[in-house]
Order: sequence, then C-alpha cells, then structure tokens
Amino acid sequence: MIVVDVYWNGVHRRNTTGLVWDRPWQPSAARIATKFLGAIATLVAIAIPYIVLREYYQPFYRTYWSIIATVGPWIAAVMVPYVIWIDGRQHDPKDGLWHVGSLVLGRPEPGCRAAIAEHARGWAIKAFFLPLMSIYATNELDQLYIKGFALQENFTYIRFYEFAWSLIFTFDVMFGTLGYALSLRAIDSHIRSAEPTTLGWIVTVICYQPLWGFVFATYLNHVAGPAWSTWLNDSPVLHTIWGSAILVLMTIYGWATVSFGCRFSNLTHRGIITGGPYRVTKHPAYVSKNLAYWLIYVPWVATASVGFGEALQCCLLLLCVNGIYVLRAWTEERNLARDPVYRQYAAYIDRRGLFRRLRWWQTPQLDAEPSTRPPAAPGPHGRRPRIAHTSSHS
Repeated sequence: MIVVDVYWNGVHRRNTTGLVWDRPWQPSAARIATKFLGAIATLVAIAIPYIVLREYYQPFYRTYWSIIATVGPWIAAVMVPYVIWIDGRQHDPKDGLWHVGSLVLGRPEPGCRAAIAEHARGWAIKAFFLPLMSIYATNELDQLYIKGFALQENFTYIRFYEFAWSLIFTFDVMFGTLGYALSLRAIDSHIRSAEPTTLGWIVTVICYQPLWGFVFATYLNHVAGPAWSTWLNDSPVLHTIWGSAILVLMTIYGWATVSFGCRFSNLTHRGIITGGPYRVTKHPAYVSKNLAYWLIYVPWVATASVGFGEALQCCLLLLCVNGIYVLRAWTEERNLARDPVYRQYAAYIDRRGLFRRLRWWQTPQLDAEPSTRPPAAPGPHGRRPRIAHTSSHS
C-alpha cells in the first residue's frame, strides 16, 4: 500500500504532508535533539498508564506485549533516521515532538499549549487502540485458521458463514492495526487533528474493551431469545438468505475499513476519502454494521421465548446502541467540517448520497456547492489521489 501510495499517487509530495521538496535538505542538530527528548517524554507518558493500570496486566494483553518486545527495538532503530530526515524536509519543523521537548527543557514557546494538546491526543489514541487492534488481529487470524479447516472437513452453510465472518473481520482489524501503526507524515497518513471534545471520546471508547464489556453487560444487553441461526434452523432457504444478508452488510463494513488503506483511525482527521462505499454515504461502516446488528440479534424474536415485554426491551436497548453510533457520526462530522474538502464532500453526499432524503442525517451549515462527483484534492501529475476519511468504527 505504501509503495502504491508513494510511486503511483505521489502522496509524499502533497501539500498536506507539510514537507518541502524544492529546497535543500536542512536539518538542525539542536532541533532534532529536542525532538528526540520530546519522543522520550511521550513514550514515558504512554508507559505510565500501561504500568499503573491493572487492566494492562490481564492475560488478554500478553500478545501485545509479545509483539512490542519483538518489534519495539526495530521501530526505535527506524525512528531515529526517520525523525532526522523529516526534520530537514518540514515546512514548519517545530512540530508536536519539538514542543514537548521544549517544554521538558523548560523553554516552552508562547502558544505551545494547543500544539502539545493535539500531540497528546494523537498519541493517546494510538496508545489506547493499537493494543486492541493488534490483539484482535492475531485472534481473528487464529479463528480464520480454525474455521478454514473446519470448513474443509465438512462444508455446511453455517460453517461457511463463520469462516466468511472471520475473513471479513481479519481484514478489518489488520487494516485497523496498520492504520494506528503507520501514522507517518512521509506518506501523508499523519494525524492532522484529533477529536477535541469529551463527548466524541466517550461515545467512541465505550464501544471498545474494557469499557464495552461493562457497558454492555450492565446497561445495554439487548440479547435475549434464540440467535438468528437457531430461529431459522428449520427453514434452510430463509436461513441461507438471512445469513447472506448479514455477510453482505458486514462485507460493506470491512470494505469501509479497507478503503482507508494505511490511514484507518478512530477520533482523528487524516484526510478525506471519497471512494469505495464512501461514494454513497458518509458513514458506510456505521450504517451497515447497525443494520447487521438487527439481523444478527433479531431482538423481536424474544417474544416467542420470554414474552413481548422482553422483546420490546431488547429492541429499545439495541436502538440505544444505534444511538451511540449516531453520536459518533455526528461528533466526527463536526470535527471534520473544519476542513473545506470535507464540507465539499458532505455537500455532494447531501445532494446525491444514499440518504439524501433524510434531512436529519445531513451535516448542517455546509458552505460548499455540491458537485456532480465526489471531490478530491489534486495529486501530482494530475492523478486523483485516494485520500482518507476519518469516520471510523468498532
């Protein structure tokens, strides 16, 4: 993906990278030393919650610590020449690392608080999500291996469904892991801005462990009655159609993640994507996944086993889950709307998107005129680049 982005799309030469190519390489030893100090301070700040919080001592995280022990030294070795090279190419070399280093030295520049806060939010996002995504990826690879052999031994539709489900989520979380790991200015995948509001953070992080386990079990447990497969077990044709509909929706969900390339990330602005499923809606992952939830959990089926009241309760709780994703979409749009490219894209979707008739879904106060095709910033040599939208998902 990086090779294609660099040599075909020329992403490293976009203005959004903040890199300058038409002047000699101009590094500064003092500035680089300050950045390395800022990097050390950032890593120490990340390590403190890892060490203090008991959550990260759970067996669930052993895989992540094994990965860090294996690749950590290599990442550190690559980071040194990368920071040196980037410093000599940046239009404004006083980035977040430099501001943090200056603060540690007791020489903060006036107005540095905003840059340090942005830097801290970006690294907090990586520190929270990278362990989860890497663990999910290794777990899904294990499941894919097991279910693949089970499918070979005895082909049934439900085994095919389980294998396809694992395949979709393997791609989803692997691309997610790459996205959090590869936030690099050199390939224009860096974090341009991070979600600044408390609401945006809350409605996002509660959808992930460890918070989701508590929230779901305590407040939003909408599972009751038989699962969809058990419910339709006596109707093979409808069983196959129903399961296939779920897989189609989840394929759209996975396609939305893959469309990010190496730029997937929650709570961040890393560019605007207009291709793939984002041609028809601003939130294809949220829409497809929440529709799939209704087909997977079929909360109204609880009527047959536990009564109408329980079924109604499950439906209302699932609507609450849907509402969380609506809030995630709204906070993401509010953050992205500061970018004129996103406002143009949103205006296009409002005019020609799948949900153009649902006025409540649209971004308010768009000041760009809608066009007849999704917008995109021009790439080098007239190529239309693939750029990344930050509507992410769990």
